Amino acid sequence: TGDVSRAEECLNMMSTLTKSPRLFDHAYYHHMASMVSLLKGDMPRAVEHGKTCVELSEKFGSPFLTYIHLCGYVHALVESDPKSAIAHYIARIREFGSKANSGIYNYGSLTVGAIQAMRLGNDKVFFDCLSKFVAIGKTSGIRVLPYLKPSSSIPICAHALEAGFETEYMRELIRLNDFIPPGPMPQVENWPWQLKVYTLGRFEL
Repeated sequence: TGDVSRAEECLNMMSTLTKSPRLFDHAYYHHMASMVSLLKGDMPRAVEHGKTCVELSEKFGSPFLTYIHLCGYVHALVESDPKSAIAHYIARIREFGSKANSGIYNYGSLTVGAIQAMRLGNDKVFFDCLSKFVAIGKTSGIRVLPYLKPSSSIPICAHALEAGFETEYMRELIRLNDFIPPGPMPQVENWPWQLKVYTLGRFEL
């Protein structure tokens, strides 16, 4: 929901996990700490916690969690610096997703590819990633943008709607995740507002 105060409160309650003898508990704490730091806009801490989480996940030997956490770490890298070199991480995630026959890994890697392309102004790559992760989402029932904070998810949806690209899926994402733009978005006519108010009528030819 983007509620930073509530997220910090929950993370503080989870801090006891750092005293646990289990590596899983430590990895989970750092994963959540990375997500909260991302939400707060503290990118260095988001990257630091994300990296620690992946290292711990690899130590306790759960590849399914390792690659889920790697998706989170890569998102933090891109949010910190859109020019981050992530190709080798993306390749690892997709290779594991293919071996595990699980679309969630490819979906996660494609969402980060989309946000990176959008930040760099590369529409060709952006819409290529978008079409692929929407195809996975439609067949698997995924209706979230994992790891992306609202301020990143909303521009992805807005850019797609503005281009008239996969509008039904994007509108569903917006509704189910309660994405609300921080300001006016007059250029996005297809945004699924619950209420639209037009003043002074509408100019039409």
